[in-house]
Amino acid sequence: MHRRESAETPISSVDSESLTWRERARHAYQTNLHWDSRKFTPWVLNTQWRSRYHSVLAISSTTLAIGAGNTIYTYTLSQGGVREDLAIQVHRDSLPAADITGLAFLPNIGAARQMLITDMSGHVVRIRADDGVASFPNGRPRLSGPWYGKSAFVSQTARYDHPHEAIKALSTSGSMALTISTTGLLSLFNTSTPWVQPSTYHSQKMGWTCHLQLEASTPFAATGLHSGASVIPIRQSGFDSSTPSIGRLGGPKDPCPVYSISAFLPGSSPDIITTGWYDGKVRVHDLRLASLSPLQSPQSPSHLSGAPLLKPVLTLSDPWRSFDAIYSLSARGVPSSSGAHSHHYITAGSAQHSVVCIWDVRSPSAGWSVYAPGGDRSPVYALLTEGSRIWGTTQSRGFMLDFAGGSTPRGGRWPRVEGVARDSNGAFATATYSHY
Repeated sequence: MHRRESAETPISSVDSESLTWRERARHAYQTNLHWDSRKFTPWVLNTQWRSRYHSVLAISSTTLAIGAGNTIYTYTLSQGGVREDLAIQVHRDSLPAADITGLAFLPNIGAARQMLITDMSGHVVRIRADDGVASFPNGRPRLSGPWYGKSAFVSQTARYDHPHEAIKALSTSGSMALTISTTGLLSLFNTSTPWVQPSTYHSQKMGWTCHLQLEASTPFAATGLHSGASVIPIRQSGFDSSTPSIGRLGGPKDPCPVYSISAFLPGSSPDIITTGWYDGKVRVHDLRLASLSPLQSPQSPSHLSGAPLLKPVLTLSDPWRSFDAIYSLSARGVPSSSGAHSHHYITAGSAQHSVVCIWDVRSPSAGWSVYAPGGDRSPVYALLTEGSRIWGTTQSRGFMLDFAGGSTPRGGRWPRVEGVARDSNGAFATATYSHY
């Protein structure tokens, strides 16, 4: 059931096929140097949306997708820049009209631009964009904001069984997908077999986020709940309610919500995960230490009775924003053939003023933060990193920080944006500060 299929992986900011090995090495060296020296170019991806949205992100080898409201905005990625591609209106016929809460590209199973989406109504749907439609009998799609690319509706290619309760988060690994609802219900799907009922597990607590990891020594689902986080093992047949939890993730003395969970660093052990907490801390846990941890106290929830408490092996924070929750997490880059990028940075999205916190795990006390371009008084709801770039979203727009160097992003074509402050050189305004 859990054989992993290779999905598309993010590009590394350069088209490796068009560069010589010398050019790739030069690019990798310059990018690493700019990360170390905090030299980047900020860019905004869209004019402000008409409403405020809890936006989500997904990326493939050629495409960046942003879900805002019930619209998916896609951008084509290349060495020549980033350009608007499609604004995909999700609501059509029986498709859900509620706000999108999860978005992921799926492995190639015979249809281009296939994505999995979840929403606040509890729908789990596989879709394909109908970008060949030249006219719309019921009018053009009503989008969340100005758009200078093409518009499209979607076709539903599969619908998966799920109760009609709001889904808070989606995590995928190859063709497998994991969702968590507001009531803490975990559902594990094989997206290739929509007629098969999902395996479920109920956490008995309000759910906020989830993370699926099938490459660990024991495959697991990590859950961010209203009162902490726990790790549930996944067996060959799925969840097994008789199987004890791998552990509860240690946090502050007083329990608090966990809003974000991600893998640690590219190339590191899949048994290490990173969590973002309401108390403003980013904590790193090594699940291999579970067997060495003491058993949980009698006050533990019944579904975690007897589960070990896993203390964090690393705790990160921005001392100037200790009052801000962590809403999103990402680790720098993916291993690729385009150059020897260093993969030792953790990035976190703060709950206010669109602040992105950045730490080099080799020197965690020397972190720094940047106000994302656009000046939104908003959480950074989603983050993705690949190569020289950090992608993110706020309640009003998508943005990018490019560490490839130069006063403007590499390449010639970038999205047209209006109504955002720029400096005297035409670059989008931003600011940084150190944690020390």
